[in-house]
Amino acid sequence: MRRSIVRRLISTALGIVMIILSGCSFSVPVREEESIDSTAIVRAERKTEWNTEQTKETEIYVHVCGCVKKPGVYSLHFGARTQEAINAAGGFSEKANQTAWNLAEVLQDGMQIYVPSKDEAKEALNEEQSSQKDLSASQRKDTVNINRASKEDLVTLPGIGESRADAIIARREEKGTFTSIEEIKDVAGIGDGIFNRIKDLITVN
Repeated sequence: MRRSIVRRLISTALGIVMIILSGCSFSVPVREEESIDSTAIVRAERKTEWNTEQTKETEIYVHVCGCVKKPGVYSLHFGARTQEAINAAGGFSEKANQTAWNLAEVLQDGMQIYVPSKDEAKEALNEEQSSQKDLSASQRKDTVNINRASKEDLVTLPGIGESRADAIIARREEKGTFTSIEEIKDVAGIGDGIFNRIKDLITVN
């Protein structure tokens, strides 16, 4: 009877061991499969993110307008320069001021490249020079006597170029000295606008 009990115990123990071993054999492949799937998903997500970032870094859009043959919005590669944008827009037109931009400048996404005409560039230069003259005039402490000033002195006044300086001298020679600074408005080409700019800078005494 003891032998029968021992045999039963041995059979039960073997059964338990078999169950444990069979459980381990099935669990290992499942874990490996799950691990592979997770890794594949992570790699796919990273690849998608990398492709998106790469697209952003390799393409920009710029607006080219003004004196070019084909104004519009153009797609260029990342790191493109101004010359490439001008070429994409068909090149400069005949009226273009081609020195307005640094053609070697690296472009940024969303930039606008406005090419001014030669006349616009000339006007801008004149305005800048006039502004500099206004600044210099505002900093000066002495005034210009319009009854005795030479042409060189008169042209230092804002808004007074060589032709207006000649006109002031001609008026002075024809009708005598100015009795008030307001009389300078009698000179051709000098109206209220210019007078307001120079009234604090001139004198008749």
